[in-house]
Amino acid sequence: MVKSNSIQSTTEHNIPSFSSFASKYLYEIDGVKRPKTVELEELHLKHLKQFLGNLKLNKISKKHVVRFRTAKIKGGWTGRTANLSITILNNLLNHAKDNGLIETLPTTGLKPIRWKPKKRPLFAPEQIEDFGHAALQNCKDGQLLADYVRLMKTCGSRASETLRLKWSDLDWDMKQLIIGSDGLTKNHESRVVGRYAKVSSMLALC
Repeated sequence: MVKSNSIQSTTEHNIPSFSSFASKYLYEIDGVKRPKTVELEELHLKHLKQFLGNLKLNKISKKHVVRFRTAKIKGGWTGRTANLSITILNNLLNHAKDNGLIETLPTTGLKPIRWKPKKRPLFAPEQIEDFGHAALQNCKDGQLLADYVRLMKTCGSRASETLRLKWSDLDWDMKQLIIGSDGLTKNHESRVVGRYAKVSSMLALC
């Protein structure tokens, strides 16, 4: 009986705090997940540490998670951001479960917050051209900035995707531009655009 209690005590003693395990988790996903994903998870885990930092992993309850989420919503977070933070918490807790540190997740059964995305305004071609002219007049690298925005307008690429474009992504004969050839797009798939805007100045950034 004493031996059994000793084993149980040692196991309990070896369960790390949330803050301690968060550092271990980030170290172990580095190089496994995409750098942007690791960076995003690290940012959310900093917020979670403020609420859960000193708690041992097996002492985190659904009550703690709900309090964290409520506080962030009242502090100005959108439902989307709050839900994302809980998803990242789930990632960490599942990693702890895989390591045999916990048996169940306190987030089990927790419903995500309902939210409606804000409608983003669409810019007319004339507005984008006005932006380009303003960039030329007010920015040191105005031509690069104007071409960058025009390229995104024409091919529908995201800001980060556009910045990662290289000369090898251009097919001059077919007049095509390959977006996401590095596999770092949101859905991990590349796509081909048949027509493109001015690119020579923009690609000088790559």
